[in-house]
Amino acid sequence: MKYIILFISLFFVLKAQDVPQSEIVATAIQELPSNMPYTIVLTDAEKIYLQKKQKLKICVDPNWMPLEKLENGVHIGIGADMIEKISIIIETPIEIVPTKTWEETIQKAKKRECDIISVAQKTPEREKYLDFTTPFLEVPIVIATKLGIPFIDDFEKIKDKKLAIVKNYSIKELLENNYKEIDLREVQSIQEGLEKVGKGEVFGFLDNSIVINYELLQLQKQEIGISGQFQDTFSLSIASRNDEPMLNEILQKALDTIDVQEREQIKNRWQNIVFEVKANYDMVITIFIFSMILVSLLVYWNLKLKKEIRKKEKVKEALRQSERRFRTLFDIAPVMINAFDKENNIILWNKECEKVFGWSLEDLKNAEKPISHFYPDPKDQETLILGLMDKEDVFYRKWQPF
Repeated sequence: MKYIILFISLFFVLKAQDVPQSEIVATAIQELPSNMPYTIVLTDAEKIYLQKKQKLKICVDPNWMPLEKLENGVHIGIGADMIEKISIIIETPIEIVPTKTWEETIQKAKKRECDIISVAQKTPEREKYLDFTTPFLEVPIVIATKLGIPFIDDFEKIKDKKLAIVKNYSIKELLENNYKEIDLREVQSIQEGLEKVGKGEVFGFLDNSIVINYELLQLQKQEIGISGQFQDTFSLSIASRNDEPMLNEILQKALDTIDVQEREQIKNRWQNIVFEVKANYDMVITIFIFSMILVSLLVYWNLKLKKEIRKKEKVKEALRQSERRFRTLFDIAPVMINAFDKENNIILWNKECEKVFGWSLEDLKNAEKPISHFYPDPKDQETLILGLMDKEDVFYRKWQPF
């Protein structure tokens, strides 16, 4: 069983030193280069638009770390750093409109109470009231379940399972469009979704990899882990109200001035990903013990079989030696020893018989009716046979030719 572990080094190094989260926020923001030169070319109409706005209002997901979060009214996370840079580039203040849930953020965006949503994925439903820049971050969708689940890489494998998602997240619309029979259950927060997994109320919780890893490390839920990753991804953009399309053009130009290296620096400032294959050690130990028992049994039966084979070989050799001794004694015996079966075929005929009668064992075996050599008359043959076999419990009869 394989799981992906995400280590958010900045947060946890500071956490281990008992640094308050407000200080963590300050540290992250202070590291942003505020005096870096950016080249952005705005049209006169775009400049007039920003001058009239004076400031832009932004709504965020208040609980989606390390992507973003509202911490004591302060916007922190990857999205916060991107917006900080864009504010510098367009030389316009961007003011937070606080919300308590993502659902509230979506509602405020619909009511035009905020101009921007800092981190959002484009969906057909959202395009009814929002415009989107090109994605600045691509993150795979993963599933968190109880430990011990075989690795999952296809939604078809779990379409009959109850799966939790945060209410109004884009994943609901995208998955329901692609997988008609999928059973999605909405929750208010990531924490609630993981709690339901732990209690067995749902099979798994779906979100992007860096968010679930962050929460699992924060909550320290030893019984839950990431047990699957899918081809579907979160393609995260900056969204803006679509009744003012010029704003989207300005945000896109600003975003284009932030090169790939700077975007990676922003991402790595909040999460330092180390992918590690984590085995389910209980299962590994169980498999190892079972394998050792199986190997031990195979070795035991193999040794026993070899012993039986050696024993049989010894018995066979003893029989061969006994037969050789018997054959020697049989042939040198000074008395005639012979035997016929019920069909009158010769089965014993020693050398003394050969000397007396003149026929070899091979002569009698090749004869059509060996007893006729001794009793040419069929009546005599019948009398002899009846006489020899009139008692079933007698195995030896003395007879002599007429």
